[in-house]
Amino acid sequence: FRVITHPRARRILIKVDPRHGLCVTLPPGHRPPSLEALLERHREFWEPALARLEHRRRSLLDPAVCRPDQLRLPACGESYFLRYRQGSPGLRPEGDTLLLSVPADRPEAAAQLLGAFLRRRAKDFLPERVAELAESTGLYPARVVIRRQRTRWGSVSGRGTLSLNDRLLFLPTPLVRHVLLHELTHLRQPNHSPAFWALLRQLDPSCDEHRRALRHTDHLLPPWLELT
Repeated sequence: FRVITHPRARRILIKVDPRHGLCVTLPPGHRPPSLEALLERHREFWEPALARLEHRRRSLLDPAVCRPDQLRLPACGESYFLRYRQGSPGLRPEGDTLLLSVPADRPEAAAQLLGAFLRRRAKDFLPERVAELAESTGLYPARVVIRRQRTRWGSVSGRGTLSLNDRLLFLPTPLVRHVLLHELTHLRQPNHSPAFWALLRQLDPSCDEHRRALRHTDHLLPPWLELT
């Protein structure tokens, strides 16, 4: 199991994380005498969840899942054919084709290579879109960073740093624009007050439609992302 100390944790939390498996989150400065004993007491909770996760991960290692034929990134209007060969991990673009070298004993390596490529494209593409919207709205972030956020499309720190999820590249352009405007609006209105929604609807007249659409985007994300 993995132990994480989180600055905002107020109690011990046991969870099964899709990426890291069994995790124990602790408040700062807190460590019980025996984490093993703690986990044993709660085995009936986490053991079935961990078994389901392992079954899911095995299904993701099916070549049809972890070695897709194409990579489509609607946000930036790009589509790539994917070709594979056996060898040390590596990815090389060749026009509209990505050539991936994957070790025979590491089927998940293809997904990890594609995940790294996705992050690079997001770092190139998304800050440019933010800059364009900042110019038109007058809302300028201090900086833009790209991260693999598990539950959010984006966020803004108190210092004005805009954090964006690289998975945005799988969304259609109008939804990406909505997410970027949502986060930029937080630079002026840090919470979800009526003033925040009023400004966002001014910047994005289809705000409510886009919000509803964002709740139903799971089918747009390829399953191999869970391996990255």
